[in-house]
Amino acid sequence: MSKLVEGIKDRVVAAAREAAPAVVDAAQKAATAAAEKVAEAVADAKNTAGETSIASEPATAAEPAAATAAQAPEGAIFNPEAARGNLHLGIDVGSTTVKLAVLNDDNQIVYAKYQRHHTDVRACARDLFEGAATVLPTAQMTCAITGSGGLLLSQ
Repeated sequence: MSKLVEGIKDRVVAAAREAAPAVVDAAQKAATAAAEKVAEAVADAKNTAGETSIASEPATAAEPAAATAAQAPEGAIFNPEAARGNLHLGIDVGSTTVKLAVLNDDNQIVYAKYQRHHTDVRACARDLFEGAATVLPTAQMTCAITGSGGLLLSQ
């Protein structure tokens, strides 16, 4: 894993240790799996498109009803078939970007997207939350915030 991905994983784990010691092991596994999958998806997208944009596939009749309600925002990773069981949202606020990922209990990515915040962290985070809400409008999930700008959002 790259140092950036390893750093993201470490920050998510550190935040989980402070917030809820009982979930540290699960958070560490989820953070590691998410970091690896996001890194793979970004690398694949760069190789195929020369950019980091990943288009979502249209929902099919076999997918959950919530997934058919809306298309995922441009550049998002969305796997509606993974939207089952307990969901866990993580958001990392870095010096230049905000990253959001939703995982299920099997550490599969349900939804993920990142974008540059251009120093407007709150607006960027709101946009990412709204994007996730378009494809998972009724989902309830746990949430963790980490990163250099995480305190700003948590307040």
